[in-house]
Amino acid sequence: MVAIFRIFVFLLILIGSSSAHAETDDPISPAPTSTSIKVPEVVEVGVYLLSVYDLDHGASSYLMDMYLWFKWKGNIDPTQTLEFTNMIDKSGASIDNSDSVPDNLPDGSKYKIIKVEGRFTDPSSFYNYPFDTHDISIKLEDYVYGTNDLIYKIAPETSYDRKLSIPGWNIIELKTTVDSNSYDSTFGVDDPSLMYSKATFALVIERPTAIFYWKLMLPLAFIVLAGLTALVLPSGDFDARSALIVGALLTTVFLQRVTPTCSPMSVIWCSWTRYMF
Repeated sequence: MVAIFRIFVFLLILIGSSSAHAETDDPISPAPTSTSIKVPEVVEVGVYLLSVYDLDHGASSYLMDMYLWFKWKGNIDPTQTLEFTNMIDKSGASIDNSDSVPDNLPDGSKYKIIKVEGRFTDPSSFYNYPFDTHDISIKLEDYVYGTNDLIYKIAPETSYDRKLSIPGWNIIELKTTVDSNSYDSTFGVDDPSLMYSKATFALVIERPTAIFYWKLMLPLAFIVLAGLTALVLPSGDFDARSALIVGALLTTVFLQRVTPTCSPMSVIWCSWTRYMF
């Protein structure tokens, strides 16, 4: 009887261990959860600069004429929500976006080109004057869709007209950047981390070194020489010596305000003859 009871207990233990082992080998996997990741629409944007004129470093402004094109795949038309963040005097700008229907390309993408002419601004720094460089830039941003919905990509055909010239400046290169821009306001939206894609096209210009030597140093050398001649005049010629010093001082002041159409040497000659004769 005892032997039968032991056999029965052994069978129960064997059955329990086998069922536990089966549960371990065949765990119940959790039900898969479906997660969808939203992919933003990539918009290829390009610029072809035609001209830059009326460059005013005092006001940090300039006029630009260009072609701007967009290429994209998706339902968002980026030309309808485009904003030039550094454009000033928008009432006087010319933006030819009359063709509201984009063209369909063979690869399935959409394409639209617009003509833009307006005044832009970019703060000028004269820390390294007269060897300073400046960025003549255009900054684009979508004012409706954030980076979760739309991001910019620079078109490889972006360039500028090889005949483009800015009097008094040398063109170095055309820099392009794409980054994300955020604001210190939620604009009434509950998402404070909302960011917007921004594309920047910057034409880098520098001042020629010849301006420093021929339009600044050479006239100043003549002014210093004219002032030093007062030391070799007889001490009795007080009026002539005073006129030389005052003429040199005023010529230096006039030289700083000379316009590009006026030669610095003509300013020196006018001031010299005014105080000598």
